[in-house]
Amino acid sequence: MFEPSRNEHAGCLSQFGDASAAVSYCAALKQLWEEHSPLRRQMEQMEENANQLREVADAKLGSAFQELVNKEKRFHQELEVHSAKEEDGLFPMMGRYIGTETGPIAVMEYEHSEAKRNLAEFEAAVDRIGNSIGKETVDEVVAPLLKACSILFDHFRKEEHVLFPMAERILTDTEKEELRQIVC
Repeated sequence: MFEPSRNEHAGCLSQFGDASAAVSYCAALKQLWEEHSPLRRQMEQMEENANQLREVADAKLGSAFQELVNKEKRFHQELEVHSAKEEDGLFPMMGRYIGTETGPIAVMEYEHSEAKRNLAEFEAAVDRIGNSIGKETVDEVVAPLLKACSILFDHFRKEEHVLFPMAERILTDTEKEELRQIVC
């Protein structure tokens, strides 16, 4: 069983459980948790690259922007795989116990939707401008990408501090095995 450190849950107050308590996760929840780290690192790199575009010399702006676009494409593909595991497995299973119309599952699904919408908005802006990125358009073009990252940083924290501990407590061993088959 995967056991995140106690400090990873410290300070998170939730009406849905004691997230400060150490939790041992089943294989499926461990897998979902561990997928966050590489996604988080990619988001950090994209944020850094997006913010550096303002400082890049005009002659190098196009190549620096293309590097960001390539990182976003890879990230978006990996995020879709991760999100599908939650949307097809974890969320419906949790929804049986806590509902899906309001509460944590509704919030998680909304945040998935908003992050994906912002990534699509960034990709549409990239398609519109092609290779003609200029200093005057950098902020406008990268804004949705930065918004998606912001949403997802917060989203991952909520899953790690609230949803995953709750899932470990309420899902049956049979459900955890079903989830493992979807996730792993």
